[in-house]
Amino acid sequence: MNEGIAIIMKDYDVSNSFLEADRILVFLKDETGWTVSKEIPMDFKNLKNLASLRNELVSLSKELGECRIIAGKEISGLPFTVFDSLGFHIFFISELNDCCLDGMLEDVNQNNKNKEIPQKPIETSTPGKYYFDLATLQEKFPEISSKKALRHFFEKTPFLELELVCAHLPPWIESLGYDITFKKQNEKTVAVIKKKLCGKEML
Repeated sequence: MNEGIAIIMKDYDVSNSFLEADRILVFLKDETGWTVSKEIPMDFKNLKNLASLRNELVSLSKELGECRIIAGKEISGLPFTVFDSLGFHIFFISELNDCCLDGMLEDVNQNNKNKEIPQKPIETSTPGKYYFDLATLQEKFPEISSKKALRHFFEKTPFLELELVCAHLPPWIESLGYDITFKKQNEKTVAVIKKKLCGKEML
């Protein structure tokens, strides 16, 4: 991702206040480094009410095009609310340099990668059959327990089969009374979990 980083400026320095800023500079990175790709003038001083400010902020977001990273010394109140609701990544910075720009871009790229990891079982192309890689999720997010990730699924989701990739099957799942078989996948365990009634699978 590199659609640019918008920096809130006043007199070509990072602005202390969004509402006092006089321009936004959009920085893009190419093989030569960071360069200014767009300069957007701003003037919020004469706006009469919050509705006018909101409209100006939405218009400003449209001028930013595909850019979804915005930074300044302070972004609060309605500006924060509007840009946050529009899906912007908001950063607070005290100075502007290449290291700062690189850091913001890296944080956003890493965040986007993490979002690609499913955090709950996903139904496969076969109705009623689900797949979930708990091991990969917990490698990225050790704070997510198996119960946090799966309890709602077992309590609320009717399923035929769940193929669960894990380092080891959590004991609380074993105690739920499912028909469970195991197979190996590299260094991980794959538990195939099915509901049963009197030895027969059921929904």
